[in-house]
Amino acid sequence: MNLSNEIGWDRRDRLEALFGVINQDVARVLERSLDHVEMDFDEGLLLAETSGLELEALVLAADQVRRQRVGDVVTYVVNRNINFTNVCFVGCRFCAFSRAPRERDAYFLSLDEVGRRARQAWDQGAREVCVQGGLPRGLVPPLTSVAVRAVAMPRLDGERGSPRPTTAPGSVRPSQ
Repeated sequence: MNLSNEIGWDRRDRLEALFGVINQDVARVLERSLDHVEMDFDEGLLLAETSGLELEALVLAADQVRRQRVGDVVTYVVNRNINFTNVCFVGCRFCAFSRAPRERDAYFLSLDEVGRRARQAWDQGAREVCVQGGLPRGLVPPLTSVAVRAVAMPRLDGERGSPRPTTAPGSVRPSQ
């Protein structure tokens, strides 16, 4: 099924018609969702495994819920990730840019460079930056907070690291 071409977007009664022919367990979950009833794990798994007409009904129901909740206006935030270092001792294979400290392409940005990149992002329309990086041994605990202050600019939201650096043992934690 080529969803973009085959979904009956322009047919107002299409979703109701599908409810009469699709798997009734799927129809029940979708009808409850349209009534703003939260689904449980098994119901979510059922929807995640749909295909064919059930998938079409899922897409149409999701579009209807989206339209009810937020309308047809689409918004976004222009952001930029600033990786202050690619040096990391964890070896988790989460990212593809991790380097050992002595590798030729290992880097550690100065705070001035982090600030310069934030200003450049601002000048190019970004209104949010995410300061993140690897986990080098001996990372000074307040470094991420200092890096966030280096990017502090009017109306520029600074995030303090990615999930891994803020949750790893002994890693930088956001100040309260």
